[in-house]
Amino acid sequence: MKTMNIGARLVALLCLLLCVALLICSCVSQAGNGEGTAEQTKNDSVTTTAPTGGEQNPAGNEKSTYTVKIQTSEGGLEGVRVQACKGELCLAPVMTNATGVATIVLDKSENIADYHVKINKFPTGYAGSTTQEFSFAAGATSLTISLSEYKIKVTDMLTGIADVNVKIAKSGEAVANAKTDARGEVIFLLPADAYTATLDCPNGYQLTGDATSWELTAEQKSATVYLVGGNTTINKTVTVKDHDGNLKSGAAVAIYGTESDSPLATKTTDATGSVTFEGLNSLTNYRVVVTADSVTASAEFETFASTSLEITLPAPTAATEQTYKVTVKDADGATYTVGAVTVSLVFYDSVNNTFTVKSTAQTQNGVATFTLIPDANGFYYASIATTDLPTGYELTGTADHLFMFGDTLDAEVTIRQAPVYGTEANPAPWNNYSNVTNNPFHPVNNEMTVTLAAGQTYYIQLAWSSGMQLTFTGDVTVTYGEETYAAGDVIVFVEASPMQGNAQAVIAITSANGSTVTLTTAEYTEESNENDTEDGLTIAPNDDEKGWGELIPFH
Repeated sequence: MKTMNIGARLVALLCLLLCVALLICSCVSQAGNGEGTAEQTKNDSVTTTAPTGGEQNPAGNEKSTYTVKIQTSEGGLEGVRVQACKGELCLAPVMTNATGVATIVLDKSENIADYHVKINKFPTGYAGSTTQEFSFAAGATSLTISLSEYKIKVTDMLTGIADVNVKIAKSGEAVANAKTDARGEVIFLLPADAYTATLDCPNGYQLTGDATSWELTAEQKSATVYLVGGNTTINKTVTVKDHDGNLKSGAAVAIYGTESDSPLATKTTDATGSVTFEGLNSLTNYRVVVTADSVTASAEFETFASTSLEITLPAPTAATEQTYKVTVKDADGATYTVGAVTVSLVFYDSVNNTFTVKSTAQTQNGVATFTLIPDANGFYYASIATTDLPTGYELTGTADHLFMFGDTLDAEVTIRQAPVYGTEANPAPWNNYSNVTNNPFHPVNNEMTVTLAAGQTYYIQLAWSSGMQLTFTGDVTVTYGEETYAAGDVIVFVEASPMQGNAQAVIAITSANGSTVTLTTAEYTEESNENDTEDGLTIAPNDDEKGWGELIPFH
């Protein structure tokens, strides 16, 4: 019995000790620095299970839906990617559907007014600005972006040119750029406004005309840019038929450029009545002249892209004589009848590209006449050889001295007296200058220029009123009175004769090697020549009346 009591007491004691220990641990835990509590909380968070079942989401996870529509003149545009951004943070882009509408979803707590919308990517075939921003109106849940189509086409007049970079700017600021497609076109979708289009000209091409930019407006939404270069050669075929419509072989076909009187090439039609000219410029109009059976016909290729042309010859006519008249006139427009002048009738062979003197005749009462059956394979000109001119005369007109006949088969050849220069002993009267024409010094206001023969002295007469100064340039010397001057010196003329109203002087100009001299007159002032006394030049007196010198041309 005693033993059992001892055992029961031991068990009770152990239980008591255990309770005390647990109590102490609990107190220490509550009175400590909290580390054990924090760790315990952490472990509890990791293992916590989120609510499930029919519990509602917090209010911050509710969603709001907004729509963006891309609108063109044709309606909603499909395939445009739009993107909503808040500052630098952008939501994933969304694409417009078949009606041009894209949907943007935000948390209920988000405000769409804090976002801007921009186009992230345009559909195939279009380009535009991906930086321009659009905003929802206050309280609105939808946004419509209206865009206009602005089209640029780049072509060489035959086909469009691909991969040309086209740039669009507004008020000088870049808006968008894109390259042309295989058709040479690019379409920009932009808000209706005024824009300027430019392009980077590709290698091997250059712009035609003077324009380097093209204006686009709400009214003018397209522009075509023409380039020259690249592969611009083309073959053109000419088919010739006779007046009955039969294919004509053996016809001479000459092709001309628009600015050329000489054929670029001449070929003969084959059995099919055709010839082909290769390697022509596709950007140039051409004129074709066909000759066969003493008849001629001509035509032009109608368009830049035309590669074939059919020409029907007129019916042959009996050859008849034609009379060509050449009138020789002097510089005043009067018929030159002082003496006979030898005139040549020159034929230009358009097939062989040669010139031949067909006949010569002397004028009678200023007119030379030629009567002949004309050759249909070319043109006739009038000409006078330099050696056939009257003594002291020269030709005027075209550089090659060929004068074409007009529709009435009349031509005029103008001759004039060749200019000569006065001598010291016999200068031309000073007041004769107003009636002089064709002066080789070509006076322009107060300046004239002439090229001198080596070693030859020329005499020029001058008139002035009161005060004048003369300067000149060139490898020449000028003598006036007993003084000799070099280029750059200033010669001063003063004290005009009151009896004459003007004073006059003759200066001599000499060039040892043959040089061009330019003489310039100006009003004399003491201020403009205040240092000229050091050069030994004459200085005008203190005269209030200063005049202008005139260079007096003569022949």
